[in-house]
Amino acid sequence: MERFKRLTSENWDDFEILFEKHKGVRGGCWCSFYLATAGQYAQLDREARKKFHRSALEKSGSTGGLYYIDDVAVAWCQFGPRNVLMRYLRNRMMAELDVSDEQLWRISCIFVDKHHRKSGYARKVVEASIEEMIRAGATVIESFPFDFENRPSSFQHNGSIAFYEDLGFQVIGRIGKNEVMMRKSIAV
Repeated sequence: MERFKRLTSENWDDFEILFEKHKGVRGGCWCSFYLATAGQYAQLDREARKKFHRSALEKSGSTGGLYYIDDVAVAWCQFGPRNVLMRYLRNRMMAELDVSDEQLWRISCIFVDKHHRKSGYARKVVEASIEEMIRAGATVIESFPFDFENRPSSFQHNGSIAFYEDLGFQVIGRIGKNEVMMRKSIAV
């Protein structure tokens, strides 16, 4: 049986099992990169990143969602309202593209267990995450895929432009050399 659940303190162990299987993912990030400011992140080692994420989870109540097959988490999507994903709050280029919508939510990372890749679980976890954000009141959702000239549709830790376009997102503008802001407005 497949299902989606928001990450909370109650199912942190499922997140921990998924990430420990992959050595904390992306060099031991533990999906703390976007939860921290640049200065905070630079001071954290692998174990401290895991603790930092747990602390951010306890403060905010949730930092994303897990997609399960039976009782095993196989995919992760990090998302939250604008104040949870701290890294984006300090991006000067984003300030020019910002919307004042109080119900702005963001997707920062997607991860799928290495034994379940290329099976549609990235899409499933993101679609379920979008539904969860809408239930929580989101009226605008942003994502930030990379756009590399030599690999235009390359799926990175935060998806690809084509992936999000297929989900109804539109390119808004660049927020860095290779990173693009995409946005989806939710009809209310």
